[in-house]
Amino acid sequence: MNAISATETEATTESDSETQPSTTDGSDSGSTTVGPVSTNTTGDPEEWCEDADMDGFGDPDNCTPVLPGDTPPPGTVNDDTDCDDGNPNTFPGAAPNDDPNACMNDDDDDDWGDKDPGDPDVVPGTDCLDTDAAIHPGLIEDDPEACVKDSDMDGHGDDDPPPGV
Repeated sequence: MNAISATETEATTESDSETQPSTTDGSDSGSTTVGPVSTNTTGDPEEWCEDADMDGFGDPDNCTPVLPGDTPPPGTVNDDTDCDDGNPNTFPGAAPNDDPNACMNDDDDDDWGDKDPGDPDVVPGTDCLDTDAAIHPGLIEDDPEACVKDSDMDGHGDDDPPPGV
């Protein structure tokens, strides 16, 4: 990489654009490199929203408009659909077995949403114990909608399941 001195910097003007700095590359070729400067400020700004839990979905209550060509603030995403930005297990599509698009909580990562998420902004799912991936609907053949535990995976639920199951 070549260092650029103040004497090697010059200004060029392109028609219908702002004055842009350009620099020579320091070689004997005399070539000029124009730095990246965005002149597109006529487009609509996009909303970039804070993603505090880093799940890829942004907080709709904490967004910043960013003009095309500008750099979005750090820690933001171009999404405003997170219903609980304090929990990385709560976002649209977290529980695809219940609803692939609904904003649900799935703490045990079994693809079933928490039946009682405790937050009115979070859509309830059908997982009756969202802290145990071995307990959820669809485990028994006779009643696929029943939320059960089937430890031996025989297709019939356990005789002595945990409370609430």
